[in-house]
Amino acid sequence: MRVFLVLIFFQVSLRCLAQDPEYYFETGYELYENGDYRAAVENYTKAIGIDPENPEYYYHRGVCLSMLMKNEQALTDLSKALNIKADYHEAYFERAYAYYLLNKMDEAIQDYDRGLELDPENGPGYLNRGSVKFDMDDVDGACNDWKKAAKLGIGIAGELNKEYCASRS
Repeated sequence: MRVFLVLIFFQVSLRCLAQDPEYYFETGYELYENGDYRAAVENYTKAIGIDPENPEYYYHRGVCLSMLMKNEQALTDLSKALNIKADYHEAYFERAYAYYLLNKMDEAIQDYDRGLELDPENGPGYLNRGSVKFDMDDVDGACNDWKKAAKLGIGIAGELNKEYCASRS
């Protein structure tokens, strides 16, 4: 009888976990950390199915979709995260990167601008925005961003400054 009750309790516990979006979110995050982006996407999708108003779930699924080079889908998820939470600076940075990969440079710059408004001490944001500007032939703008990134401790930004900006000072 006791074994039977333990089995019932175990099954009920599993069913409760299966209805907990945080369980799927945490599982998805572990899979992401291990580089299994497809499985992570599946778990984030389950979390979204249970709680479709949590911007974190869309953000993390968008990151994984970007890693899988499904950038249009990533844009959709990152935009959804921003529709739910308009001041989600990480989502602006990730969406900017997805735009960049799709060669939508103006949109990438707009998102980097907004992300940096929300998080002005984000060195990688300046580094990446500078790189987009450089690809758009705005070398002066790139150099300004790389200088800010270097001041914020991003080592490669200093190297980019030396290589591309030293003669512009």
